[in-house]
Amino acid sequence: MSDMVDVDAVTGREIMSEIYDKVEKDKIKELTKEFITLLTKSETNDDGKEFSPNYISSCRCMDGTRMNEIIKELKGRLTI
Repeated sequence: MSDMVDVDAVTGREIMSEIYDKVEKDKIKELTKEFITLLTKSETNDDGKEFSPNYISSCRCMDGTRMNEIIKELKGRLTI
């Protein structure tokens, strides 16, 4: 009898795991949207010049270029 599997318990664990995974994915999506929104925010200074108050910098030119590409792609995919 100890080799028998409680199907309801297994199904319950699987359902809870799927719910947890969905909640985690939703939270990651929400945080990513917020992060991209902060990075792409622009403001206008007193002289009328537009600038980005938040940014990520890199000493490596190609890395900085790639980061900008990733941010643009994420922004497009997340429909911010």
